[in-house]
Amino acid sequence: MTGDEAIPYSLLGSTTAVRLGNRCFLVWCRHQTRDYAPNDVTIAIEQGKILVSGSRFVFATDDDGTTDEDFKDLCAMEFAPENYGSPNLESAFLPLVEDDIWQGDVGAQFYLFGFPTELRLVDYELPHVHVR
Repeated sequence: MTGDEAIPYSLLGSTTAVRLGNRCFLVWCRHQTRDYAPNDVTIAIEQGKILVSGSRFVFATDDDGTTDEDFKDLCAMEFAPENYGSPNLESAFLPLVEDDIWQGDVGAQFYLFGFPTELRLVDYELPHVHVR
């Protein structure tokens, strides 16, 4: 939400809606919404008729050991289904099955999807994709 009556919505970046157990999260990079308050990040429910913001904003805090880390750009908004009275809220979030989630096994395959930008050189040489 922009707060502007003439242009009330801003569609910035992308987010992923995931559900782990009964907990629902939107996950995105904070730089996409740096000029907006967390409550201005909303999702549409009830066939797009109602916009709701999250119940709790989650992010990593800075400390001496993480000063140069990129992961601090990640954040999430938790949507507690009981706060919304929408019977289908959870259906908007991709269910994560705990057994399918990467468990830190260095021998396991781990897939990370994203979009190349002008800041990356992508080499699609088989059998691997290399990003520099």
